[in-house]
Amino acid sequence: MIEKFSYRNKNGGGFPVNLGGRYIYFDEDYENKFNLFFDVCKKGIFWLSKNQKIEIWSNKGDVTGLPSIDMQYVIAIYSGDQAEYRLPNNVVIYNADGSVHKVLSVPLLISDAAKNQGWYKRQPDETIGFTGINWKENDKGEKVVVMEISDHYYRIMKEYRVLNPETGNFGECVDSRIEYK
Repeated sequence: MIEKFSYRNKNGGGFPVNLGGRYIYFDEDYENKFNLFFDVCKKGIFWLSKNQKIEIWSNKGDVTGLPSIDMQYVIAIYSGDQAEYRLPNNVVIYNADGSVHKVLSVPLLISDAAKNQGWYKRQPDETIGFTGINWKENDKGEKVVVMEISDHYYRIMKEYRVLNPETGNFGECVDSRIEYK
């Protein structure tokens, strides 16, 4: 089981993620910690499992992520053009002990936003990848893991898909949008 999940940087800065409530939130002083965290370029994630410290870093990029709802897996997103896991395969699901459970590829896109951008059911390539993760409630009021998929460079098109961390399968599209910047 995963405990004390946090974001870290190579300078030792970082902040814990409070996973105990209905939603994910950060401690009260998180803004200060958040700014210190993003002041350096190397970012990773950290957690405890059976009193063992697990740290995940990228040699040439950043790693962010969150645990699964049941605290059995950590879903890690690798970012950076030279990261070990690059688009469209830039998510690794880790077991609680830090071993690799699955490496994910972006699924075929099914949202209205993807249709509008000409990416509907297009084979994933290096221009589309995983760019975010969150916990949300589905229509039944259950917590689910939702992955944000978007175009890598501009992040104009966004599709949000439910992920089953145990199987690595993607479910329904819970949201999509086009964000012109």
